[in-house]
Amino acid sequence: MSVFILVCPSDELLAEVRESGTLIFSSATTAAEAIWLEEQGVDAIIAQGVEAGGHRGIFLTDDLSSQLPTKQLLKEIVERVKVPVIAAGGVGSAQDVKDLIELGASAVQVGTSFLLCDEAKTSPLHREALAASTSPNTVITNIFSGRPARGIVNGMVEKLGAWNRQAPSFLMQLQHLPFAFSCRSVELCRLHAPMVWDQYSGLQSNFCRVTN
Repeated sequence: MSVFILVCPSDELLAEVRESGTLIFSSATTAAEAIWLEEQGVDAIIAQGVEAGGHRGIFLTDDLSSQLPTKQLLKEIVERVKVPVIAAGGVGSAQDVKDLIELGASAVQVGTSFLLCDEAKTSPLHREALAASTSPNTVITNIFSGRPARGIVNGMVEKLGAWNRQAPSFLMQLQHLPFAFSCRSVELCRLHAPMVWDQYSGLQSNFCRVTN
């Protein structure tokens, strides 16, 4: 299975992926994107609600007001496409999964709720931020990567604002903020990185807990 966000790749690459027998999934944040993806021949669509953490899969528009809550987005997409739809965003309990399946989802994708699992590659600082509050303050911001993404409000967001038109373009921050993305010392990161660390999180981080 290959999963794409931020738009499907070229027809040539898709053809190569299909020839290998791999299923192609891609994320949609609007019904229009879902329709477009189905026209490209994807095998399933991930309906990414606005509650989802991390990068938004938005690609047909830059208008963030088009981003809908997961349940509303799911209903709009399943009415318009025939391929299976996977619901993602704000999923933190068995009841959430049940509700989304009843609304037409073929499957449900969970992300933030697993970030404190031992198997997750979540950084120590990110784990601290997730565990520090029953509901960390999150916002959709472009200052970490140049693309809209939901993350925990930190010093950089507070100083520059969640949405900053002067933010470097997509992935340029890897060149301009190398320390933030390569910090290996937990103590050094704790001292410096809270200003710039990209601590992504969805809205249901209150379900993200470590249990024995």
